[in-house]
Amino acid sequence: MKQNLFLYQNTLPARHSVFFIFCLILFFSPFACGIIPSDNTQLINVIASGDGNAAQKTIRSTADVNYITDTDTYPLLEASVAGNLELTKLLLENGAD
Repeated sequence: MKQNLFLYQNTLPARHSVFFIFCLILFFSPFACGIIPSDNTQLINVIASGDGNAAQKTIRSTADVNYITDTDTYPLLEASVAGNLELTKLLLENGAD
């Protein structure tokens, strides 16, 4: 009688598969939910706070100066609405549109 080897290839029991999926969800959910902000989100927050040094560091760490949020806010708009000429110049020098 010939045995079907396909039946023996599944090495993880069902409870291990469920645990694995649970771990994946637990690990990736902070990134997907925005709990851990990206460089782009941090740039918007730094611009809103008016901290020029932190804005330079965030831009150097590969933040997109033309990033547009879900609410149609972008760094140049935040800086200009706040009346922060220093941050507005910084963003323009780094390619903000």
